[in-house]
Order: sequence, then structure tokens, then C-alpha cells
Amino acid sequence: MKYLLILIILSLLLVFYGCAGTTDPDIENNEAFVANLIEHSGDTGDIIKNSHDIITDTLNCYYSSDSTFYERENNGIDAYFEGDWVLIPWRHISDPETVSLELFRFSYMDYQNNEEDYITSVDFIPFHNSTNDYYLDTFDGVDQVTDNTWLYFLKTTNANGATALSDTVGYCLVNKPALRTPADLVVFSTSNSIIFEWDLNTTSSLVKHRLLLFDEYYHLIWFYNLLSNEEPYLAFGELSGIELEPGNYIWRVDGVIEWVNDLNINGKQIEVYSGSESMERLFTITGVKK
Repeated sequence: MKYLLILIILSLLLVFYGCAGTTDPDIENNEAFVANLIEHSGDTGDIIKNSHDIITDTLNCYYSSDSTFYERENNGIDAYFEGDWVLIPWRHISDPETVSLELFRFSYMDYQNNEEDYITSVDFIPFHNSTNDYYLDTFDGVDQVTDNTWLYFLKTTNANGATALSDTVGYCLVNKPALRTPADLVVFSTSNSIIFEWDLNTTSSLVKHRLLLFDEYYHLIWFYNLLSNEEPYLAFGELSGIELEPGNYIWRVDGVIEWVNDLNINGKQIEVYSGSESMERLFTITGVKK
């Protein structure tokens, strides 16, 4: 029994030291966290239908299914209203070892033409847990922004210097509609008629225009899809049948292209949506006759 016990102890020691050898810090797994960029998933005002093709709701990307408000539309990579800009969001990076992010951009045209050094580093971002889960690309120094397809990927680096690349997502910006009336910050009374008017600012028949009207908390009050034979001049009361209560309201016009481009990037198929968002304007309704 004594010799058997010694053999058992020796066997356990061999197993222990064998396992301990696999945790050598020089050969441990040192992979960086792979970020997940979010593809475009729809536009505010899209119609939701059930399996029987019956309309059940209208999508508002400022709110989730549990009515949680978002400061930005929660619909993946998309046009951004303040300029000819693109908003690139990603799922939150919770990895404690990640120390930096670097966003890269390239155009599909340069990719097709095999341009030398076609990939541009947009920004280097020191990372901590409260870092924004998105980036707003304002295209500083870029000449041709609209009518161009832009593709992005994100590089993460951890504390040990290991790096990883995300998948690639893309979006094509088209010219944004130019708003005319109402002017920004104008005040109406409840008895005033409101006319929405804008310039189409496009020569493409693929671009459809969608007027969106929100309250000040981005609840969608009303939207209208301009028909191909209609002028961008809409009498709100006549078309909507809605009487607005006193309060603040936000409006804009989106350029929407329903066609989705299926691009092959380095052997992988990527769905790329196209569109634009006009500048947003605010107006106020009061109970006082103006």
C-alpha cells in the first residue's frame, strides 16, 4: 500500500506540472477582442408587416421595443442630419483588456480601382469602458462625399499589444433634401396652417423623400412618403387630419433608396444601403394667434 500511495502521488505531481506548463505567460492565448460594427437595419417611418403582410406598426428608430429613448437613431450605420456625415455604431465593448480603437474607412470606388493606399485611418480612440459606442465621420478633407459608398472597419488593441479587426460595414450617402419652410424656430398659433416645403436636390429617380414630424422627445407624430408625381409642397392639416397641440416639434426630410447594393469585399458579401437626412428644424405651436 505504501508503494502504491507513492506511485499515486508521483502521478498526480506529473499531471500538475504538465498542466502548469500550459499556463506559461509566454505562450498563453493573447487574442484581442473583435468589435462588432452594426449594419443598417431600417429607417424611421418604415412600415412593419406581419407574416400575413398586414401593417402592424411604423418603425421609429429613436425608440426600442421597450420604448427606451435613444439620442441617436438606433438603426445601425446611417446618414446623420447635421451634415454629409455618417454615423458608425458598434456593440458595446466590455473587454477590460482593450486599450484603444482605430477606425478605418475606404471608398468602394477606390477598392474597385485597386488604388494604392486606399484605406484611410479616420481616428485613433483611447478606450475605456465609458467610451462612446459610435463614431461620427464628418469627412474632413474629403472632396467627394455624396454619391459615394463608404466602408468601415474597426481595429481593437489590447494591453498586450494584440490586435483584431472587425467585419466591414458600409453606407452610400446621397444628396440631402434642402428645407424651405417652415423656417427654423418659427412660432405658429393653433389656428395657423403649416406648409412643409423643400427642394428635392437630386436627379436620381431612385431617391424617395419621406417627411418626418416628431414631438420634442422624438415621438413620431406623422410621416409622409412623397409620391413620384408630387411636388415637395405639403399642407399639413389637409393631408394629416391632425391638429397639433401647443408644444415644440421637430421636422426633417429623409432621402431613402429602397434598393440595397450587395457588394463583394475581399470575398465577403456586404449589404449596403443608401440615403440621406436633411437638417432638422424646430417649430413651436402656441395657443396665441400670430
